[in-house]
Amino acid sequence: SIFCIFIIYYMVSSPVKFDEAEAEALTKFIVRSLGDALPDPPPSAAAEGGSNNNNDQKNSGGGGPVFVFGFSETDDNVASTAAGISRAYSDLITAGHASSSVKVLLYDVLNDGSPPDTLEHHLPNYSGSKKLLRLVRSGTTRSGSGHNQQHFMNLPHPPSYPDDFEVHPWKHSSIHTLREAKAAVTACKAAGAAALVIVAPSFHLPRALLTTLSVAAQYDKHLKIYAYVGAHLRWDETVAHSQGLVMGDRESLLDSEMERMFVYHRKGDLMRPSEALEALRRRDRRTAMIQEALGK
Repeated sequence: SIFCIFIIYYMVSSPVKFDEAEAEALTKFIVRSLGDALPDPPPSAAAEGGSNNNNDQKNSGGGGPVFVFGFSETDDNVASTAAGISRAYSDLITAGHASSSVKVLLYDVLNDGSPPDTLEHHLPNYSGSKKLLRLVRSGTTRSGSGHNQQHFMNLPHPPSYPDDFEVHPWKHSSIHTLREAKAAVTACKAAGAAALVIVAPSFHLPRALLTTLSVAAQYDKHLKIYAYVGAHLRWDETVAHSQGLVMGDRESLLDSEMERMFVYHRKGDLMRPSEALEALRRRDRRTAMIQEALGK
């Protein structure tokens, strides 16, 4: 789509680049991240129309729950993530996952300037997890016209708080994409989760997925990682990003996102785009083999 072409053009034309082969792999990876599929429900749940099935169904191939996790965003961008979380949850239930097997994973990050604040240093333009949770519970999203106009999404299966949430305290003095990915993967491993669906705005999602795949390769190779893009926001709005410290329109953020993927790969935190692309292919091959074995 034009939307995908727009993001790819700005990311791969950044002055900080991978070599030609990795740049080609990155192009494919970005497209996949922005249009990824959700995990299939287990055959038994799908056969029973599992949208209202509260039995302890198991996710296909993994035997555990599916977690939906939204990466932290500044107040200017958090509405995108909140809408994405709600839609991803609803789509999973609509597809046949049992409601008891899908949970919204949330970390309670306090950043309102009060003494119990979680973070060591107060971050500007970031209200912590309170605003994210409030938006998810409201069932609203911003309209494409900007100016903070909101409307109800009217989803068939919105997540209900607290029943459909798994909330953990944030135990770190700072917060960033790599640390959040490690926390999400660690929580999934502890719960025996079969799949993790990550959610972020379109400009952040490719790096968030690359980061999560890199973390899972180290800590939980059996965990299946999926990506779900948040609600679309205007590209020409001036917003805060990167812990509230970077200002610019959303289009300008694409260059910094591309640079970070390259720099963090060189640092050793992120796998190569070609490795991430192969990780997604292995995920899909494993799913296909399991479905074939189960006669789906």
